[in-house]
Amino acid sequence: MPRLDFPTYLQHIGAESRRFRDVLAEVDPAADVPTCPDWRADDLLWHLGEVQHFWTSMVTNRPKGPDDYDQPERPGDHAGLLSFYDTAYVALGTPWAPPTPPTRPGPGPRTTPWGSSTAGRRTRP
Repeated sequence: MPRLDFPTYLQHIGAESRRFRDVLAEVDPAADVPTCPDWRADDLLWHLGEVQHFWTSMVTNRPKGPDDYDQPERPGDHAGLLSFYDTAYVALGTPWAPPTPPTRPGPGPRTTPWGSSTAGRRTRP
């Protein structure tokens, strides 16, 4: 399978996130989640909102890592969970620039990502 380009990847995340939200907005918050026996629909809503919040934090605060992540507090009701989820998935879809790969150090312009130009030469006998 070919790798998606960055804008297409974000479009898929946005579309799937909106679909997920639309479905869970209409479901009984106490409904069982068949694939997670101990979870209810609101637990699933919280989980995905939290995951999206986490990854938004990782991207927007890079190079900080998971140790610097501030865990959000879970809202107490379904409306609060939907609001948290809305904020998290909208933030996740913010059009960030993809990370620029590091380039080789040294004089002159370098356009080849570090390692890709020399890896082949180093591994050949």
